[in-house]
Amino acid sequence: MTLDAAFEPQRNLIQEAVGLDGGSSIAAHDNKVYVAWHAATPGTRGEENRRVWLTASADGGKTFAKEQPISPEGAGACGCCGMRIFATAAGQPLVLFRGAHDVGHRPMYLLAQDQNRLAFQAAKLHDWDTGVCPMSTMAFADTPNFSLAGWETEEQVYFAHVDRSGKPQEPVAAPGKPQRRRHPAIASDGRNILLAWTEGMAWNKGGGLAWQIYDANNVPHMNAKTADYGRADGVPVWSVISAVALSDGRFVIVY
Repeated sequence: MTLDAAFEPQRNLIQEAVGLDGGSSIAAHDNKVYVAWHAATPGTRGEENRRVWLTASADGGKTFAKEQPISPEGAGACGCCGMRIFATAAGQPLVLFRGAHDVGHRPMYLLAQDQNRLAFQAAKLHDWDTGVCPMSTMAFADTPNFSLAGWETEEQVYFAHVDRSGKPQEPVAAPGKPQRRRHPAIASDGRNILLAWTEGMAWNKGGGLAWQIYDANNVPHMNAKTADYGRADGVPVWSVISAVALSDGRFVIVY
């Protein structure tokens, strides 16, 4: 089968909110498809005027509605940072993005759709006072009872449980002293949680990979013989990492 036969022609889903920079993401659940990005409100400029926009399809991607802003007005969005949209097992869309309500403040936000009102509620996960775009990436994972969100703040990576109402629990930091920790990946088999991240990476610079396994109560496992935590070199320049839980209880990290 040729690529032309395997894929439909590409379509531009952006009708008005142009200016996509570092952030765009896609998620799906059943016949619903969600595409999100951040861009300035039409007619404005600047990170403080950027918002997260969402267009959704209810017919498996055949048609999409006009995009709508779903992040709070005034929260901004860090232009070169990524963002992530995720659909839980219950079908609820969740979004992670870095705000930029002024040049020196770039907090991390979680957006969760209120299924009763079809609107998104925002929760600030962390403040970060910095005038430089950190070019962050974010991660999600799901379990039968809750979701997991992963992000970075000030050279440290964190994760938090998100309940089925979309409310985040207390953030959990990766153990040990931060060493320019970035680009988290997260996975769970319903019993244990894997948090992985990169270390030492920067603009045009590769780095290392590190990981830690936690139990369901967020307590880190510290048994080196079973690879409950560890580190490896060799993450290439511009690479990110991904993690998956296998049915036999093992985890796989790809980079």
